Amino acid sequence: MKINPTDTSPLGRQWPKGVEVSGGTFEAALTRARETPYGGLTEAPAREAKPLPDTRDKYISDAQAEFFAYMKKSPEERLREAVMKELGLTEDDLNAMDPETRKVAEEAIAEKIKERLLAQQESDKEKVSRTYPL
Repeated sequence: MKINPTDTSPLGRQWPKGVEVSGGTFEAALTRARETPYGGLTEAPAREAKPLPDTRDKYISDAQAEFFAYMKKSPEERLREAVMKELGLTEDDLNAMDPETRKVAEEAIAEKIKERLLAQQESDKEKVSRTYPL
């Protein structure tokens, strides 16, 4: 496709002043671009590779960091953590237990989680029945 500088642009406007429109095809322009990489320079322009400073930590308080860590956890992890806290256990405590004691503790945790989920389900049903009485 040849561009005639006296013609209008594809959008129907005049070409801006100072724009050099060269004749030839797209393939010719592409060949010229490949022959003279970096805009005619002999090598790539030097760029300073400075790593960005990690300024984020300055602006995040301990409470915010704790909140972000909490929010990254899945709802299941949060529920398990809450139940373990209620029972006075930590993951380290569980890891330190012998297999038989750990099995009993895991069963107690699972039972508490089940109770909480059933209570939540009943609460949800009650809310729905109050909102949409039959």
